[in-house]
Amino acid sequence: MGCVLTELLEGDLYFGRLAVLPTARGKNLARRLIEAVEAEARARGLPGVRLGVRIALPDNHRLFTSLGYAEISREAHPGFTHPTSINMRKACAERGRAPRIAS
Repeated sequence: MGCVLTELLEGDLYFGRLAVLPTARGKNLARRLIEAVEAEARARGLPGVRLGVRIALPDNHRLFTSLGYAEISREAHPGFTHPTSINMRKACAERGRAPRIAS
């Protein structure tokens, strides 16, 4: 119904190719997959999770922002002269501690 691929990148756990079948959308599967990636990063003792999202997909950008991911850079895919992708990162909360909410 859904999948996500992960790999180590610059000391963080990077995830990409997050996908949910059209018939399974609207059931929070993408959010649950992201939570599983974050849990894996914490279990490995990694400092954060990274992802890349295409600028042309603003709904995806909003989802990741709502989950606490922040833009760290932009880049252009091969053949483009302008940025086409936003790189985002979220720091992992320490195991057993809730994330700190900024006021």
